[in-house]
Amino acid sequence: MTTSDVFAFDKAGIKPFLFAEIGIEPNGSPLTVLSLLARLGEDPWSLAMQWIRLPKRAVIEQLASRIQQASLSGPTAGEPHGIAVRLIGLLPEPAPALPVEDNSLGSWSTVPRWARLTVFYCALAVGLAINVVTIADYSAKPHAAAPGVASAPPATVPVK
Repeated sequence: MTTSDVFAFDKAGIKPFLFAEIGIEPNGSPLTVLSLLARLGEDPWSLAMQWIRLPKRAVIEQLASRIQQASLSGPTAGEPHGIAVRLIGLLPEPAPALPVEDNSLGSWSTVPRWARLTVFYCALAVGLAINVVTIADYSAKPHAAAPGVASAPPATVPVK
């Protein structure tokens, strides 16, 4: 089962890009990157996260082609490339890759599941064996009677 961080997109800093205005629609309402991508049937958040990792030039071309599909009015209607250049500047820079530590022994997560289960069951068997030996040793020793309880005298065998 995969886990997701519901605030990952918010932490990534893509809100300014997604909510930036591209231009004005023929009905007079503003068109944002978010609404444009959603209208084109794409997931705006995942696409923006992908674009962060791509070269700027490739992203500009992809965004410009999508802007061209929108029916914009006003002075910016015929400048999809210029609009894309302005909007790409709002995308955050990709996070630098974290250095990978050289762990020559590997980590427990790289061990196959069957090997981990084998270690677990061996440890369980050793624990049970120690428990059995301890119980057998405990039951073989004579025990003192509890305080306040009279103990029975030892049985004597008549000698003939």
